[in-house]
Amino acid sequence: MLALTSIIVQPDGDYTVTQGSLFSLPPELMDPFRIKSYLNSDKEGWSISEFGYLCLQKTEKTGERFIFPGLHLVDGPKPKKRIHGYKAELSKREVEMYVDSHLERRKNFRAQAEQEMTALVHDLRHLSGAIYHSAEQADRAFQQNNRSEMQEGLRTIVATQTMLKARINYLDYISGVDRFELDERIPIYSRVDKVVRCFSAAAKDRKLRIKLSGSSFRVTSGPNILEIVPYTLIDNAIKYSPPNYQVEVSVYDTDDHTIVTVASVGPQILETEKENIFKQGVRGEKAVKVRPTGTGLGLAVAKDIVDQFNGSITVRNLEEVCNVDDVPHHLISFEFKVPSFGEDAGRKNRFTLGKRTRRSKIG
Repeated sequence: MLALTSIIVQPDGDYTVTQGSLFSLPPELMDPFRIKSYLNSDKEGWSISEFGYLCLQKTEKTGERFIFPGLHLVDGPKPKKRIHGYKAELSKREVEMYVDSHLERRKNFRAQAEQEMTALVHDLRHLSGAIYHSAEQADRAFQQNNRSEMQEGLRTIVATQTMLKARINYLDYISGVDRFELDERIPIYSRVDKVVRCFSAAAKDRKLRIKLSGSSFRVTSGPNILEIVPYTLIDNAIKYSPPNYQVEVSVYDTDDHTIVTVASVGPQILETEKENIFKQGVRGEKAVKVRPTGTGLGLAVAKDIVDQFNGSITVRNLEEVCNVDDVPHHLISFEFKVPSFGEDAGRKNRFTLGKRTRRSKIG
């Protein structure tokens, strides 16, 4: 919400009127008749409106008009009609700076949204291809009566479909869609396992190996979007790693937390960047050299989600491994941990039963 009372007019003529969160107009300046008169004005910049109060109007390149009417300012003209309790508190310069900064933020947000949409389309194509190839694998295994390979293909299909849902959830999340308020019990290892399966084809295409190690039967509690975190970390690892290296993912438990690490070779992260790269719009200096385009949203969203679980996320920049196009590449380890609340009993029982079955066959 804008700090100033505003009328936002769309190119098709539809408009919304919003009282300012910090600076609201008196009812005498916001009745339907006066709102209509504000809409009929097409004068850009400053003008005199009702009773000698000021009005500021700005039009974006998109065709949207922003009208800020009825302004009583310290350096403005003296109004012809004084409204009780309505005092001048801001200057024209302060209003202009606020409006310009708001419009600049909107422009940057649109640019980021366009980049995210492009990335989403790319990911949807990747996920669609992964589902198709896994279905072909399952079909061949069915024809050959290879039950284990058919099950593997079907599990990959389910995992990829889950990641398709996670990618859409990510877009909804950054767009502010209000769908993630309820806390649920989230099986941590299962979510990470599905993400790893989903990226196996992408890693192979990049001549990378991806490996999941460790074990956990714990669950955590929070919004049903936890998979966005390992999705972001593994996606970044595959994007930034040179070919012929390995992305290592591990899951393990401590007394009251479950910890997930994603380690890979990537552009060096400077000491001064370790905290800032989790802020929106910030990317590492070396990462920008490797991939000039990027929104700087992924890690910020990951941190925000981990915070909602009352967890933490950190990065370690380990030893230098190689140098690619004059950019030092180090072993980079991202780690996030979340509190655990009980066990994923269903998965633990299936794991125990499978283990017993394998032992009985060997015996």
